[in-house]
Amino acid sequence: MRTGTPAYIGLGSNLGDREAHLRRAVEALAATPGVQVVGKGRVIETAPVGPPGQGPYLNSAVAVHTTLDPRSLRDKCHQIEAELGRDRSGPRWGPRTIDLDLLLYADAVIATEELTVPHPQLAERRFVLEPLADIAADVVHPGLGRTIGELYAARLAEDAAEGGLDALGERLRAKLDCVKVRIQELGSVAVAYSGGTDSTFLAYLAHEVLGERMLAVMAASALQPGFEAAVAQELARRYGWRYEVLRFRPLDVDEIRANPPKRCYHCKRGLFARLYEVARTHGLDHVADGANADDVADFRPGDRAAAEAGVARPLRDCDLSKAEVRALSRALGLATADRPASACLASRVPYGTPLTEELLARIDAAEQAVRELGVKQVRVRAEGRTARLEVAPGRIGPLATRLRGEVVRAVQAAGFAHVALDLAGYRTGSLNEGLSETDRTG
Repeated sequence: MRTGTPAYIGLGSNLGDREAHLRRAVEALAATPGVQVVGKGRVIETAPVGPPGQGPYLNSAVAVHTTLDPRSLRDKCHQIEAELGRDRSGPRWGPRTIDLDLLLYADAVIATEELTVPHPQLAERRFVLEPLADIAADVVHPGLGRTIGELYAARLAEDAAEGGLDALGERLRAKLDCVKVRIQELGSVAVAYSGGTDSTFLAYLAHEVLGERMLAVMAASALQPGFEAAVAQELARRYGWRYEVLRFRPLDVDEIRANPPKRCYHCKRGLFARLYEVARTHGLDHVADGANADDVADFRPGDRAAAEAGVARPLRDCDLSKAEVRALSRALGLATADRPASACLASRVPYGTPLTEELLARIDAAEQAVRELGVKQVRVRAEGRTARLEVAPGRIGPLATRLRGEVVRAVQAAGFAHVALDLAGYRTGSLNEGLSETDRTG
């Protein structure tokens, strides 16, 4: 059982056996009374920051739950550094066997001569944000009001805007090449396309690699937000893709309309069957979708339907995260690089509440009304006659104060009696939070 306060620690090494130093540092943290290591980010190799002549770093991050206060945890990190041979007598940002930095300590903001939390360079350093985003993507930076995932995406976007693909580094360019290879191996493909960031990126690369052997297929149904179809068609015309609209009626299926926890499985199963019919009609061998590496973190029964149908998933196969897809999209000049994530409207309705076209249209109208007030990312969770709004943490304040009256009027005009603002902020799959293990696996 996890106890204590959540905190995040960055690790780096560029002397000696770097992998061993990182491993031993994590082991030492885990062996510390009052510290429980609960997550580990990826290990990446990066160029050094500081005096010239240094070797490259290996960087990572860990999540801990701790009963230590921030200063005691920082002191323990310094003790571990000393035990692993860290010499602090050299130049600032010089080479070191191990470096342990306290990045975040819950929502604490500390600014003293001896300790600053959050770490003052956290938002500026991609080599910190990248592994941290693996384990803390939805954690809000208490000083900036933005999630770690948003900060990482912004850092990547700035790099891409300044230097294009070259600025994104060898590892990310290798992932891009990997996706192209996977697409080439397919030979021909129908891409499940919505006009969102992931599917547009996949369709763009598939068209680049396969040309006319790629067809972008948009499934139009009551489950899709109303603005998506027009946006998707405009993008397809702009990029010169073959494009087709598939009319899909999921609410005709009892297992979907009843809205059980496995609703997405039944919906995706039917959708993929229809997509394969379209693919065969056009002489295409495969169907692919834009699932990315981040999507594995949530409860997604549609993944089972994709696996059963044999749907190709090049972005996930090549370990591309959402932030990386956005960065590559920006470097390629795609209009969808910064498009807010969208999702099936049924994901706004608590499991067990039957889905109707009227309810979904009410949710769609409420979200569109809030977007028109300048709130790009919003989810309206329909809980009876109440609309529970989820927005990015940095937008909670304006909605609760300056925009409160306009938001209430707009959402009530869409058909809701009451309007609530979720102080936890926007997060994907929030209606999955109460699911039992039986619901998830049964």
